[in-house]
Amino acid sequence: MAIQRVVSPKIAEPKGKFSNAMRVGDLLFISGQTGRHPDGTIGCKGDVVGQTRLAFSRVKALCEAAGAKMTDIVRLGIFCVQIADIEKIYSVWDEFFPGPPYPTDTFIGNVRLAHPELLVEIEATAAIPAKKPIKAKRKTAAKRRPLRRRR
Repeated sequence: MAIQRVVSPKIAEPKGKFSNAMRVGDLLFISGQTGRHPDGTIGCKGDVVGQTRLAFSRVKALCEAAGAKMTDIVRLGIFCVQIADIEKIYSVWDEFFPGPPYPTDTFIGNVRLAHPELLVEIEATAAIPAKKPIKAKRKTAAKRRPLRRRR
């Protein structure tokens, strides 16, 4: 099974020793995305709604780079600094997942993230639908010449 690193021009490469996303067969694993702008700078400082929107936008960009959609996401892990922000985070969720079926979700609050100005981090797993099988064209039977008998 092939393992491919997924990159998006909409997201800066991580500075650490990890990938933003990896595709393994029909599965896409997206590492924790935060409220960073495409150039890697932290955006919406002090605003959990803005940072959540940026994080989901980064998840979406990585899905698209791998040939998936947000509706292909089957699992999310959401980590936030303040558990009291859960309703604010879920209000942004509704922008990216407007209706069922929703992905499974683990929500962990009161955590420390990689930078003190980051308020939320979102990781995801998506199941990329297999491409429709290509129907083989039937070869038309070639006209055969009658066999000659050997004498």
